[in-house]
Amino acid sequence: MERKFHDIQQDDDWLKIRLGFITSSNFACIMAHNPKKFGDPAVRYAQKIAVESVTGNKIETYTNQNMLDGIEKEQSAREMYEEETMQAVSNGGFMEYGQLGSSSDGLVGEDGMVEIKNVLFNTHFTAIENGFDNKYKYQVHGQMWIYNRKWADWVSCCDAMPKNKQLVIVRIDRDESIIKEMDLRLKEFIKLVQHYKEILK
Repeated sequence: MERKFHDIQQDDDWLKIRLGFITSSNFACIMAHNPKKFGDPAVRYAQKIAVESVTGNKIETYTNQNMLDGIEKEQSAREMYEEETMQAVSNGGFMEYGQLGSSSDGLVGEDGMVEIKNVLFNTHFTAIENGFDNKYKYQVHGQMWIYNRKWADWVSCCDAMPKNKQLVIVRIDRDESIIKEMDLRLKEFIKLVQHYKEILK
């Protein structure tokens, strides 16, 4: 499969480009119960992708104020990461890879990327104590797979914390065994999406 990069900001055009793609932010629900049948969240997501693909219209999904605040704070968190690591971060845009897609929070050099989570103080406490939250394993490895990157820095950020504790940065190296596991599961998920698209024709 070929990759196609869109150097685009997360605006209305970005929303249109993503229509019909299976995105890495949803890989965790797809991978749940693997290798058993897909759970209800994955089935609903497959139906959503099918409808968006056929109609060309986005189906609105749930957002809350914390999610919106996190989006607004992403730029400042990226700047804090750059200052902390002395690494420049370029726009992550949107990457197509067959029927898969991903929007990275930023690209670092030729090999790296960042995934930034702006979180509440109690969630950040957990990151300080325990490091990487494993519930993001498939999202982060999905991004590395789709962008063809060797590593990702997972970043937890909370500006309510003391200055020296506002960032937690964990380096995640690409794991081909996880990517192989996702590849097999996603091939089955694509068949499910196609099944729902056929129903809608």
